[in-house]
Amino acid sequence: VGGAGYGKSLFQKNIINNYENLNIFRAIEYIVLYGELKSFYPNNVDTPISVLEFLKNSMRSNTLIEVSDEFIQHYLDSGRCIILLDALDEVDKEKRDSLHESVASFFKKQNPNNKVCITSRERGFIPEKDIEVLNIYPLDRNQIEEYVDKIIALGKFEADDKPSFIEQTDQLISKGFLSSFLVLSLLVNIYKAERELPE
Repeated sequence: VGGAGYGKSLFQKNIINNYENLNIFRAIEYIVLYGELKSFYPNNVDTPISVLEFLKNSMRSNTLIEVSDEFIQHYLDSGRCIILLDALDEVDKEKRDSLHESVASFFKKQNPNNKVCITSRERGFIPEKDIEVLNIYPLDRNQIEEYVDKIIALGKFEADDKPSFIEQTDQLISKGFLSSFLVLSLLVNIYKAERELPE
């Protein structure tokens, strides 16, 4: 759970790219299935497609590989799936609760060794008992400085500009504007072009 631009989708993409390094026994034997939850309603229909259909469609759209229900079910039954479901908050409000309930119910009936991660902004989050919730909090000054140090190391920002940039970000942090890496990366580019940040 985290605000817009806090890195929820980026976190899931990182899992996709590095899943074999997860602290999971024989992680290399897992398959990763990623999908945006709003895709449960293709063409904005009122009734969601089945979870298996959603997983097949997600596999096809992300990998261009066509798989069967039996293929997906085999991995679910063996507990060798990493399921990444993105952006619960982007599902229409009227449909969100029932979709969340049916998805949670489906996975609770599957092998408990499957790993499921659902991302959402706070506004769309639906707490579920016995489910671990991780929150992404707004950036603090130390994280901003670490980020700037890293882009300096990459040669994408001048080290001499760091003190002025950090000083200018203080007011934006206190106003609650600078809270995510997305905003921070935009501000870095504005500063590089203008030598000052907007109020």
